[in-house]
Amino acid sequence: MRAVGEFKEEEKANTFSAFLHAEGIDNEAEGEDGIWTIWVQDEECLDRAIRELDRFRENPHRPEYLKATQTAEKDPKPEREDRLFRGRYKQVDLGKKWRGRTRAGHVTMALMAMSVFVFLLTGMGKSPMNVWRQNLSITEFEVVGETIRWISGVPEISSWQLWRLFTPALIHFGFIHFLFNMMWLFDLGGMIESRKGAWFFVFFVLLAGIVSNTGQYLVGGPAFGGMSGVVYALFGFAWIKGRFDPGDGIGVPQTTIVIMVGWFLLCFTPFLQLFGVHAANTAHAIGLGIGAGWGYLSAMKWRR
Repeated sequence: MRAVGEFKEEEKANTFSAFLHAEGIDNEAEGEDGIWTIWVQDEECLDRAIRELDRFRENPHRPEYLKATQTAEKDPKPEREDRLFRGRYKQVDLGKKWRGRTRAGHVTMALMAMSVFVFLLTGMGKSPMNVWRQNLSITEFEVVGETIRWISGVPEISSWQLWRLFTPALIHFGFIHFLFNMMWLFDLGGMIESRKGAWFFVFFVLLAGIVSNTGQYLVGGPAFGGMSGVVYALFGFAWIKGRFDPGDGIGVPQTTIVIMVGWFLLCFTPFLQLFGVHAANTAHAIGLGIGAGWGYLSAMKWRR
């Protein structure tokens, strides 16, 4: 969904919403703190809806607007109760307002389910020689003392074990690592999937996961795992997209920005290593770059 415009008067918001419906433009009017926002479901209808809004503001008393309202009031469909007058008694439908942020889609839930499954199969990532961890890592390796050994050239991928390019993202080391990534995946992934669609989300996650995993392997070897590269890509997309195109309904609050950027910078310091934490900083950086770049390009598209 994309925001078309705002009204300070509920009656005008309802009238314009009814007119858009009469014109075949599916939309919703959401009210909060005395401000009513019109959201268009289909982005292809956005330009037309904006033109109609400009025309409506010039003269909101045209006969076609009154006719649309009267037609909507006679509409027997149950779903129209929210479509026009949902805020008449100052009720706020939090479920609808935040469904893009709190209700994860099918792809997001599938990713979380696979992560749980892998987390259990790998024994929470405690043993590097676990057979499942070896089969899901970007390439097989062995640990001799404090040394990690592997065959260069990722022979498994050369043998068409292509899942290894992505599956390190499903491996987590300890409950805190797992919980942190799942929390952000649910929040950020649910928001982006609901706004941009499942196919967009699948492509985005695969690209972010494969590129960040590959970069981490080239810099630090195969003994890594976690959804952090994907999570930082989701964060970067939501942050920059919301900064330059807030009308798309995608964005993150300031507290989230502080937490994510703070953790990103902290991981580059030796402080965490005192507690035995070795972050996949390259994956974080690549994921953040992919997401931020994609978010910026997407936002600029709507500024043309």
